[in-house]
Amino acid sequence: MTLILDSTSAKKISLLKELALQLGVKVTEAPNTKIVKAKASKTESVLSAEQKRSIDAGLDDIKYGRVHTHEEVQELTKNRFPHLFNK
Repeated sequence: MTLILDSTSAKKISLLKELALQLGVKVTEAPNTKIVKAKASKTESVLSAEQKRSIDAGLDDIKYGRVHTHEEVQELTKNRFPHLFNK
């Protein structure tokens, strides 16, 4: 189990560590890192242009029926890479 604490209060963190140890939970301290949430305004995106093009291409494939069932992909993979399935 991983517990991420978002607190700068050393006292609170100390109390939580003590409680975890009392419950038999191993406590490992990670380096002090800042977690930044990605935010995008209405005019900007967190996706690159290439990522957007790739997503749009995938959506077009679905829209125009260029899809395969799981079973079809399994069969194609077995035919293309038989050495991976003959163990």
